Amino acid sequence: MKRLRMACTTAVTLLSTLLAMADTPVMTLPTITVTATDRARAQFDVPYSTSVVDNTRATNELQTKSLPDALRYEPGVMIQQTGVGQYSPFIRGLTGYRTLLMIDGIRVNNSTMRNGPNQYWGTVDPLMVDSYELVRGPTSALYGSDAVGGMLNVKTQSWQPREDGKAWGGRAYYRYGQADNSNIGRLEFGGKAGDWDMLFGGSGKAFNNLTTGNGQNNPHTDYDQESMSSKIRYHINDKDLLTFVYQYDTQNDAWLTQSTIFGIPFEGTQVGTNLARPLNQRRQLGYARYEGSHLGFVDSLAVTVSVQQMAEDERVTSADRTSETYHFHNKTTGFQARANSETVVGLLDYGVEYYHDDIDSNGNRYNAQGTVIQVKRQGTVADNSTYDQVGLYLQDTYQIGDFELTGGGRYNYVNVHLGQGTDSSTNRNINDFNSDWNNGVGNGRILYHLDKEWNVYAGVAQGWRAPSVYDLSGQGLKRSEEAQVYSLNVKPENFITYEAGVKTQYRDFDASAAYYYNDIDNMIVRAPVPNPANPTQALKFGGNTVVEGRNSGKGHIQGVELTGRYHFDANWATFANFTWTDSGILDYPGTTQQTATAPVTRMIPINGTFGLRWNATDRQFWAESTVTAVAAQNRLSFSDQRDILRIPPGGTPGYTLLALRGGWNPFKDLRTTVGLENLLDEKYRVHGSGINGPGRQVVMTVDYRF
Repeated sequence: MKRLRMACTTAVTLLSTLLAMADTPVMTLPTITVTATDRARAQFDVPYSTSVVDNTRATNELQTKSLPDALRYEPGVMIQQTGVGQYSPFIRGLTGYRTLLMIDGIRVNNSTMRNGPNQYWGTVDPLMVDSYELVRGPTSALYGSDAVGGMLNVKTQSWQPREDGKAWGGRAYYRYGQADNSNIGRLEFGGKAGDWDMLFGGSGKAFNNLTTGNGQNNPHTDYDQESMSSKIRYHINDKDLLTFVYQYDTQNDAWLTQSTIFGIPFEGTQVGTNLARPLNQRRQLGYARYEGSHLGFVDSLAVTVSVQQMAEDERVTSADRTSETYHFHNKTTGFQARANSETVVGLLDYGVEYYHDDIDSNGNRYNAQGTVIQVKRQGTVADNSTYDQVGLYLQDTYQIGDFELTGGGRYNYVNVHLGQGTDSSTNRNINDFNSDWNNGVGNGRILYHLDKEWNVYAGVAQGWRAPSVYDLSGQGLKRSEEAQVYSLNVKPENFITYEAGVKTQYRDFDASAAYYYNDIDNMIVRAPVPNPANPTQALKFGGNTVVEGRNSGKGHIQGVELTGRYHFDANWATFANFTWTDSGILDYPGTTQQTATAPVTRMIPINGTFGLRWNATDRQFWAESTVTAVAAQNRLSFSDQRDILRIPPGGTPGYTLLALRGGWNPFKDLRTTVGLENLLDEKYRVHGSGINGPGRQVVMTVDYRF
């Protein structure tokens, strides 16, 4: 409680200081979010903690090179990196399959996504994104399983009419990063013909070995990535629209160097023993969508059919030069129908979703000469598996005077079938395993309009996550010195988050503050498997501790999030954010029994960012400086303490990052930006990462639209 009081005091003090600067109470142009409530509303008027980052901010100003990087200055978010191509955001203390990623409202998450930090967010090209809409906290009532820590929906770009009246045009974009001598380029072309419009684009990315703080070179951190996207729209009339989209992304030879002999130790971390561990992955998404409005009782309707394919190939070469390969291919077919209606009982949001996964997974073992010595019955997960999800939801928003009440619920049904695999801990073959679960979750919130400039909100929301194919049948090495095996007895996880917040919006000032408490029950955690010969000791496999998933995670995560922005005048502005997180989960202190409470794994350290910005009156020039301070994180889970490859003994040191960036826009269709990152050349590591952050570097971007 002492830490909570200190965090709340800091938050209130900063909010009060910024508020004292505010003047004439005139509303600013609102930032719109759709994802939080399933309809377009101003951020100021939704009873959620949200962030919206547009394409100009992400691509032209922050000069992002990965999708999660666009969230770097948003409260409640930490961007972890296991390796150079693996970017995984922690949102309110959770990551992996406990955070939901969607593209244009379509789930990217599937049943093979892992629980810890993973690389799947890195398969979405940020250069095709128009805006990022982040909702912190559970949204399972609207979006189903996985939407627990938070949910990000990225809205992709469409052809937009040009002010000069041209029917066709394009874009050429280039980014250079000094720390990894990287080159990123994109070409786009699109236009309008009759009732049709279209936009086509392709991106290429080439990264060389990364240089981290103090000039440290990191071998085998080079890789390349290619992306393409297309969007074709047919305007049936002024109200109805058909959209056809295809996306393709491939990432090649991105090593997980922290587990190899080429890893770089940091503040006492150890180096892995593998000789090589390259990873290749591919993602494809195609969808067709009909959008209509004023359809009788239905004010708006969107019906979507989608097909997504994700594939992953990994090869692990051990110190004795034997190797293993892991491969999986997951094809997800989806259907959505989402609708809104304005009725006498309020604004209704309702719909149905269905997703079906088909999974192929295989692998081989090779001797030192490269000859196959074993054809595995499965790869990372059970082969020939399927996973079905069905969801039906209804939410109502009702206005009573200055109060707005939002309530709703969702019914979820999940069915899983594991085709074939082998439990490596017992060498027991698994064939045709089936299980299913169903659940109802709810969401209730209240928003009070104090006046035109102040809103106060509070709410309670349930989060729910069904066991995935990975939970049940995931195999292989995971964290340091751990080997995961089959876990067929796990059941769904349950979360209840209580949240309260305040938002204010003036002509020159806007801010928000939120406190949340996430009550956790039945969370699946990795538990040591007892050795049959001595149940008090953990089973060992190849020198690694054998772990399985159990629904023994019980505890909480709580936090304070604060953000504010103040415009001194038409040219100068300042902005700031602050994040405090605390947690306690019943855990396994290196034994086969739960005997102690510890923080959630890789808990977000206290951090904050302060920025100062200048814009020229004619908007041709701009400049910005930011200071990000991150405290040391020495509050570690027991698995963090055993993660000798990523987390230093005693915890991850704090650090301060100073950046300067500025731009020149000589004319409307040309934007140029130069950024100076990590000016202090800090040798730092984001907590839980397997690689250090970039050292001092220059980043340059040019964005030309023709």
